[in-house]
Amino acid sequence: MAVILFGDLTFKTRITKLKKAITTAAILLTGMAAFPQKNNIVPAATKNPGKVKIPTGFKSLFAEANGQQIHYIIGGVGKPLLLLHGFPESWYTWRKVMPLLLKDFTLIVPDARGVGESSCPEKGYSKVEIAEDFYRLMQKLGHKKFFVAGHDWGGSEAFALTATHPESVEKLIILEANPMGSWVANKEPLWFYGFIRQPNNYAEKIIGNNKKEFFTWFWTNKEGIHIPNAIDADAQEEYLRTYGTNKGMNAAFELYRTIDKDIENNDRFSKIPLTIPVLAVGAEFSQKGKIAENMKHVANNVTEALIPNSGHFVTEEQPELTADTIRNFLKN
Repeated sequence: MAVILFGDLTFKTRITKLKKAITTAAILLTGMAAFPQKNNIVPAATKNPGKVKIPTGFKSLFAEANGQQIHYIIGGVGKPLLLLHGFPESWYTWRKVMPLLLKDFTLIVPDARGVGESSCPEKGYSKVEIAEDFYRLMQKLGHKKFFVAGHDWGGSEAFALTATHPESVEKLIILEANPMGSWVANKEPLWFYGFIRQPNNYAEKIIGNNKKEFFTWFWTNKEGIHIPNAIDADAQEEYLRTYGTNKGMNAAFELYRTIDKDIENNDRFSKIPLTIPVLAVGAEFSQKGKIAENMKHVANNVTEALIPNSGHFVTEEQPELTADTIRNFLKN
């Protein structure tokens, strides 16, 4: 509510100032309407409220895409490269890699729906639905053709984007990710898959107020991390800012609860395999050649790569090797 003090102003001056005040209020209301609050859409005024530092040469922006407000980091020069994060992380997982690719590509690094400052709907977490957010974002930014690389669930989303919009993706990179189809023998390969997928939000009820303990396991356990402390305390704090809330945890768990829908979609996509170049990247102390083996079910032109001395989180553990692998594949 604006308070206008007229004091000893003349009537004409009062009218002029009143008109200006009304015009200003109209502009503010119009701007507020551009960022509706339904569906937990975050207004642009809350840009990057976290404590993390955005790498030099990049900026934090927002865009409406596919009915969602998507937060993204952008910077660099050259052909556009979309970098997609996995679970339980955010755009920040690419922070060490981004500066190394700054001179080679225009990097677009978004938070997926449900993560960070992006919208957090209750449903809509099949990889096709999330991928459509990213596709619409790239179109809004004017990138009709682009490269895409994704880690973990970001890899499954990157594949879904490519499969649904093959005319737009020139090359695809899958890092430590296995888009699931009927060819996958076990759709719950690790203990937490089955735990999360129990009906009636069982996992949320059991975890309760122990969110920090639950999620910290992923960033510190030897099954996922080969290099200790590669995901440092600041990164963990940033990721917990999303995943440590009830809404953030629910959004993350929906990634696992939509696996059956993902399998249905990927079976359909596999009938028309990708023909573009695909790089399947495994880690020495994680999935190794399994990434390439899986991708051959959905793509005809698959190249295999290995990140040595790394566990699952290659962007955190071996950023230089990850950047070199991406650059060499996209530049050749």
